[in-house]
Parts: sequence; C-alpha cells; structure tokens
Amino acid sequence: ETISNLLGPDFTLENALQISLINNADFQALYQELGIVKADLLQASLFKNPRLEGHARAPNGEGKTNVEFLVIQDVMSILLMPLQRRVASSEFEEAKLRTSDAMISLLTEVKTAYYEVQVAEKVKQMHTAVLEAAEASRELAERMSQAGNLSAPQLGLQRSALHEAQINYLESESDARLAREPLNRLLGLRDEDAEKWEVSGELSGLPPMDPDFEGLNGIALENRLDYAAIKKHSQTLKRKLLTTRLGIVPEAEVGFNTEREPDGDRVTGPMWAVEAPV
Repeated sequence: ETISNLLGPDFTLENALQISLINNADFQALYQELGIVKADLLQASLFKNPRLEGHARAPNGEGKTNVEFLVIQDVMSILLMPLQRRVASSEFEEAKLRTSDAMISLLTEVKTAYYEVQVAEKVKQMHTAVLEAAEASRELAERMSQAGNLSAPQLGLQRSALHEAQINYLESESDARLAREPLNRLLGLRDEDAEKWEVSGELSGLPPMDPDFEGLNGIALENRLDYAAIKKHSQTLKRKLLTTRLGIVPEAEVGFNTEREPDGDRVTGPMWAVEAPV
C-alpha cells in the first residue's frame, strides 16, 4: 500500500529513492544479512549455557537410591569470548560498510535512471511540439495548394517535413518507453507497474562552475565505503585466524558435584574435565 501511494502522475525523485530502499530485492537481501550478523554479535556476547546432569542408581536389593547431580561449565568458551566478540563486532562493522555502500550505489543508480527518464520525456515533448507544428504547417500548405497559392514541390516539402517529424516522434516515444525499464527494475516493480508512474519536476540546471578535481582521488580513497569494507574484511580474517588457533586448545570444563551415598551420607565438591588428545 505504501508503494502504491508513492506511485502516480506526480512521481518525484524522492518517491523513487524511497521505493528503491523498500522494494529493491538485492538491497533488501543485504539488509536482512545485516540483521543476521547483528544477531551473531549479540550471541557472541552471551555465556554458553551450563550443562546440568543428574544420576539416580537404585540397588538390586535393599538399600537407598544413590543420587548424584552435576553442574558443568565450559571454561574455554568463557576464555575465548572476548576474541569471539571482537570477531563478531568486526563482521558487523564490515556488514554495515557493505550495506551502506550498496545503499549509496543503489541511490546513485536510481538518480541516474530517473534523470534519464526525465531527459527522454523532455525530448518526447519537444518532438511532440515539432510534430504538431508540422501537422499544422502541412494542413495550411494543403489549403494554399488547393487555392493555387503553393506549388507542388513546396507542398511536397511540407509533407516530407511532416513525415520526418512523425518518425522522430515515434523514435522519441520508443526511447522514453525504454528509458523507464531500468528505473522500474531498480525500484523492484513489475513490468506492468511501469505505466503507473510519471516523472515530475524540471531537470536541474548545470552548476555555475566546474567542480575542483584537485585531490579528488585521495578523498575518494579515504571515503570509499567499499574500500573500507575490504580493509575491515582483512581485519576480520586476522581475528578469525587467531580465534581458530586458540580454539585448538582441548576443551576444559569445571563444575560442581554433589552425591548422596546409599548410606545417607552426602559428598560435595568441585569437578573438572579436560579433553585428552589422542
């Protein structure tokens, strides 16, 4: 419903930008991935759940049941948590950079496609005016020819001009229709939706002076989000490598154990377990 409200005969650039962020499938998939990475970051900040165990052993003959309870916590997961959290945080920052870069790229493409539609529509309007003038001129020439005030070659020139104007108009109409397809695709709309909107507003004028390109390359390298995402990805891989190496350490668990003997006595104390590599 929101997208339908934004479409229509007064389809502004702001409407196009808003629809692209809502409805573009590629950008939405990347945005959903950002949510998954954020969830991984939150998960990396949580302690691993302790393991609870219980045993009840009944004697074959007379006697009381032997009952034992254990609470066990993985120590290595706690020790590795800071590293895992830094890895998850780095992945989240990388995902934010990639999403931001994709958003800027999408908005730039939408602006370019919107302006191209505007240009195509203006060219179509110009050829429409030329065609109307050519039709009026041909009609006047026909009347003057019938009255004997216009020669046959001059009438032929008017008819030829009308024919050329008709061809140019048809070409501009086709160009205007083709120019809508890239914008319609970027907006995530169906083919039939291309007839539900009409661009509005006038084309922006040229700037009063050319921009200063001195030092532009350095500024671009410092502020390009895709370049920053690549650097962050390299940092993430280094942290993952360190975490993987430390993860080779055998598992170590500590816990608390309490047991009631069949004679009623209870023994309680700490317990630990270490994985023994074979």
